[in-house]
Amino acid sequence: MPGHGELPLRGGGIVEENIAYFNNLRRRAAALKKESSPAKAAALVRMPECTRWTRPHNLATNTLNMARHLKRKNKG
Repeated sequence: MPGHGELPLRGGGIVEENIAYFNNLRRRAAALKKESSPAKAAALVRMPECTRWTRPHNLATNTLNMARHLKRKNKG
C-alpha cells in the first residue's frame, strides 16, 4: 500500500498495481461470502502475486477488513 516502505520509481505502475490488488482482493473475498464469518473467509484468501511486496503479511488484515466491509454492504 502506498506510504509503506521506500517510494516507488516514478512511472513504475504502482497505482495500477494497487488498483489490481484491491480489485482482486475484493473479488476473492466476495467469492467466499458463504463462509460463516469474515475471519473464516479471510483465512482462505490467497494472493500469491503479492508475495514479493514489502509487507505481504498485511494480506491477512486487508482481507479481513475487505470481508467485513462486504458483509456490512450486503446487509444494508
